[in-house]
Amino acid sequence: MLLFGVFLNVHPANAAINTQIPFYGTLNDTVGSPLTGTYDMVFRIYDAASGGTLLDTSTHTVGNGNVITVTDGEFNVLLGSGTGNALDGIDFNTSSIYVGLTVEADSEMTPRERLGSAPYSFNADALDGLDSTEFLRTNATGTISTTSADTLFTIIQNGAGDIFNVYDGGTEVLTVLDGGNVGIGTSTPAYDLTIAGDTLITGGLYDSSYSIGTNGFVLQSDGSGINWVATSSLGIAGGGGSSPFTTAGSVSYLTSTSSSLVLGTSTAPTNTKLYVEGGDVSVRSGIELTGSYSTTSAQAECVTDSEIHGNLLYVLTKSDAFNCDVDNINVFSIGDPDSPTFLGSFDFTSFHGDSFALSGDYVYVVSSEEGEL
Repeated sequence: MLLFGVFLNVHPANAAINTQIPFYGTLNDTVGSPLTGTYDMVFRIYDAASGGTLLDTSTHTVGNGNVITVTDGEFNVLLGSGTGNALDGIDFNTSSIYVGLTVEADSEMTPRERLGSAPYSFNADALDGLDSTEFLRTNATGTISTTSADTLFTIIQNGAGDIFNVYDGGTEVLTVLDGGNVGIGTSTPAYDLTIAGDTLITGGLYDSSYSIGTNGFVLQSDGSGINWVATSSLGIAGGGGSSPFTTAGSVSYLTSTSSSLVLGTSTAPTNTKLYVEGGDVSVRSGIELTGSYSTTSAQAECVTDSEIHGNLLYVLTKSDAFNCDVDNINVFSIGDPDSPTFLGSFDFTSFHGDSFALSGDYVYVVSSEEGEL
């Protein structure tokens, strides 16, 4: 007959923890008399009171060198002690652990003994009274949830290091530097928010005045902030709340085909489609004129022909922009292509010139209107 008890001492987590389990028992013969002597005993640990899965074994025999001594029926042993008896197959984070005992050549005794715990070991299931489910793990997914009115999560960085870093594998994708600069796609944000990559905004974009703007408005910087403004405030006629332009494929045009495109002012002369005031117009490639155009320069109105010889540009013009009565050949120096200089003109009033040609010291002017050379 065997009467036995078991005590499981649970210790706080420590690198030097003793992972052996103290086991105390009483061994009697079949008539209840206490036994004395040495006995082979094998302790088998299961996950059920009967049947179940064998989790681990602690063998204490003469052959294993750790036979158990019984004195007046009493014995004690450390399960897991001795060669090959490490209890490394048991997950103690469960309440279903049972010990079955075999003495000498007998069958395993029944019933199995369920492992209990020492009273203070109950606190091992908590840290400062908090259950393990109330902590985030570093090797598994987790969720933070609370019904408190206080701040859910606070990070305080009192040093000079980064406040927060998020990685996708080995790539840093979100950074909060010391000082508060936030970087998305960069680990070195130079401003309050720095985004290295594409940005998609599906909601409103507010300016420095907390305005979301109006349909067709554009953002304008004033050097210290940005503001939504109407295109008309930028000197673009036809502006307002909507865009004056329509885009079709690779072509953009004035939405109202009866409107004029005006730069530098808010009004345009009658019947003028393109008008520029207060500045020069530079064309870096060819320009085709299918109608007349006007300019404030007296040397370049009603142009009909032009030729370049060396650094000189010769332009045949009619100096009256409205009836083109007086003809001129105007001469410009184009040594500096970005800044042509007017040198003078040759006037002729006997007929109207349509084209001309230079040969040596002579200029030949052709008039298709009067059939003259």
